[in-house]
Amino acid sequence: MKIIASWNIRVICSASKKGEVYNLIMNSNAPLCCLQETKARRQMMRDNVYDICSSRESFGNYNHVIKGRVWTLWDPDRVQLDILNDSSQFIHPRVTLLQTHQTFLLTNVYGRNYGGDRRILWQDMETLSSTIQEPWILIGDFNAVRYHSEKSKGMIINQSDMDDFNCCNNNCSLADLRSIGHPLSWSNGASLSERKYARLDRALINDIWLQDYPLAFAEYRAPGISDHSRIVVSLKEQCSLGPKPFRFMDMWFADSSLYPEVERAWAIKIVGNPMYRIVQKLKEVRRAIGIWDKDIFGRVDIMLPMARRNLQDVQNRLAINPANQDIRKEEIAVREEFLNVSRKEESMMRQKSRVDWLCEGDTNSKFFHAVVKASYHRNQIMAMEHSPPEFIVPNPDKKLTLEEAEFLTREVSREEIRQAVFSIDGNKAPGPDDFTAAIQNFFSRGKLLKEVNTTFISLIPKGPDASTPSKSGQFRSALLSTKPLQKFWQQDLKLYKFLLNCKTDRFCRWIPPIPGEFKLNSDASLSDEGGGIGGIIRDSNGDAIYCFSLSISKGEIYSLEIHAICTGVAAAMALGITNLWIEADSTFAVASLDKSSHPPWNNLPDIKKAWSYLDSVDWRISHIWREANSAADYLSKRSCTCKGENIPIHCIPLPLMDILSRDQAGEIYQRL
Repeated sequence: MKIIASWNIRVICSASKKGEVYNLIMNSNAPLCCLQETKARRQMMRDNVYDICSSRESFGNYNHVIKGRVWTLWDPDRVQLDILNDSSQFIHPRVTLLQTHQTFLLTNVYGRNYGGDRRILWQDMETLSSTIQEPWILIGDFNAVRYHSEKSKGMIINQSDMDDFNCCNNNCSLADLRSIGHPLSWSNGASLSERKYARLDRALINDIWLQDYPLAFAEYRAPGISDHSRIVVSLKEQCSLGPKPFRFMDMWFADSSLYPEVERAWAIKIVGNPMYRIVQKLKEVRRAIGIWDKDIFGRVDIMLPMARRNLQDVQNRLAINPANQDIRKEEIAVREEFLNVSRKEESMMRQKSRVDWLCEGDTNSKFFHAVVKASYHRNQIMAMEHSPPEFIVPNPDKKLTLEEAEFLTREVSREEIRQAVFSIDGNKAPGPDDFTAAIQNFFSRGKLLKEVNTTFISLIPKGPDASTPSKSGQFRSALLSTKPLQKFWQQDLKLYKFLLNCKTDRFCRWIPPIPGEFKLNSDASLSDEGGGIGGIIRDSNGDAIYCFSLSISKGEIYSLEIHAICTGVAAAMALGITNLWIEADSTFAVASLDKSSHPPWNNLPDIKKAWSYLDSVDWRISHIWREANSAADYLSKRSCTCKGENIPIHCIPLPLMDILSRDQAGEIYQRL
């Protein structure tokens, strides 16, 4: 159901533009229409609205601007509109959908052209947000961008204006509504060589909107005769995706009554080969946990409001009779019960949100709820256009050598299985006992039970437009295997992942970035002579565009790794690169920068410095094995033994040229 249509019409008085607004209203069938930059006097507004659609009611911000810049039109048969506030840059009503009786707040925005004037708008938005406790959507032309990626190359954006806009969004807890279509909504209409684009028009929502309308999305449509794209907001009904797979929850650890139930289920004698025994035991454990969770543990979402009400009731009685010792003891017990249930809820939401880097301590349930809702909203595929299929043609020239093939197919040892198990996060995999025999059984017999080989097919957006994918060619399918093999004290062991780890971790290679993206590989080294950092930036063809090899005074290797990344990012910024993929062979540096692990306090200054650099580019970071990071490794070790320098591209040393050639050819390196 489409509910809002928004458009910066750039002066509405001409017949052609009024006709286009009429077409927008009729084609979208939206009961609300938000127009910006109308520039028509008050006495002309009624005639213009009548010409557009005689059944619509309207409101303009004429109390603040002689030529109203913002209009809101609505269908009184479908919505009720109550104007709560307005200014020279927005109209803020409460909307009630008469058919469903749903209500939300709508802010129709037209930001001024100058940063100083827009600061007044940001202040007004923060004032509005301080009292809002219901779904809120802001839509229109903000005349500001949030990131450098929201503009075309060569277009100059004032950094302070962008910082002001982002600061306002953070203070108001606003996020972009999920969108389809091309989000660079404005163009200057110049010739192709001088044309510039920017995302000036957008829809922002608060976390309550996410909770009430998780499947809402915005569609960017062609601008037509204006220089701004039209935006249409739709509400989508939630559909059932079938039963969810079983998942072990960390909050169950706190209840000691779980352990006997699981031990009893695990102790059942099963006859058959090792993998069959594992599968059947896990089924029994899952069934036992399900019964225990329903009959004994209880539902946290029901228990928490009940515990809160009980605590309030006891505290109200204690306020009336503060000297009553029995009520005091009851208050202590009820408070402990509330805190216990609250901790369970926080554990559950942390697990669902997959935010591992947040420090333990204060309860962060509201934050985790917001992360879960935002993730669910972001992962929805709202619509998809057909695009020509893409085919990957195998290269017959790339083959494994006989030695590599023999190494890959040799027998898997118990030690390799043990290393594969312990390489997975302790919160995601149990120890190797009881599973080693099942894994070795697979490699010896070559058979995998269907219960283990269940696969989910998921579409992952890829490419420069990954934030707003709308075509099938912008997605890549990912096979998520397999059914989680659960064990009662830890969770989410995936046997298939072990099988893959035991084989594929023996080899690695350097992977080029996608077109339009650049890759930075960095490394650091320490020797008796001193320390050094090195890095190289390459394009999607694998060609080097910048190299550095710098001598550094001795220090912690971790700090040097972060310093190398900062140096590479600074070089990328100087080259005008805004889309950067960073790879390093330090798992500690990668985990600290992507916030999957909390860095030690003495390294926080280095991490914060790196984050400040990364704020200026669109970036992602990942780990690379040392053998595939040979180019950066060579540059960092080179600077330890000779004076560091930035290496001109036309003077690349022969050893480095050999490494780059092998990387470009897709050579597979054997891990040592």
